[in-house]
Amino acid sequence: MFKDSQGRWLTKALFFEMSSPDMRDKYPPKYTLKDYEHEGLPSAKEIYLASLDPTEYQAAQDLLGSWKHWTVLCESDWFKPYLEEWRIELEVAIRSKAVSLMRAHSAGSSAAAANAAKWIAEGKWKDKKDTKGEDANKKEAKVLRLVTSAVDEDLNRMNNFDS
Repeated sequence: MFKDSQGRWLTKALFFEMSSPDMRDKYPPKYTLKDYEHEGLPSAKEIYLASLDPTEYQAAQDLLGSWKHWTVLCESDWFKPYLEEWRIELEVAIRSKAVSLMRAHSAGSSAAAANAAKWIAEGKWKDKKDTKGEDANKKEAKVLRLVTSAVDEDLNRMNNFDS
């Protein structure tokens, strides 16, 4: 599916912002790198985030229909900054949903549901190797700051609602 005339996976040509006008004539872009739809093109970021899948397999299928193509795209130096931003936001979104589940289950008696939500919120699905190293620690600190901020905002809204 998304290959050039020589059978190579398209990468830059997939995105409006990265393809030249000449390239767009030959290979019309499929997505925008913007946060929202642009010029009739769907946002790759929105599709990626909507997957809510930290393995990225579902996003690969939804965007490219191929895990191999996804791995090629992810290895592209120009794409890495976008992907890193998306990955952080995806993790925050997943944890935010888990925190919401924990809040909902905290009023009930289902310990299993609360423990599952806690497992997700703490990022326990990640490999042990992902938690080692300075870069991983910086990323985790950034994610935790964002999650904490989101939870604090929710608590403030709830406290203001009660008054």
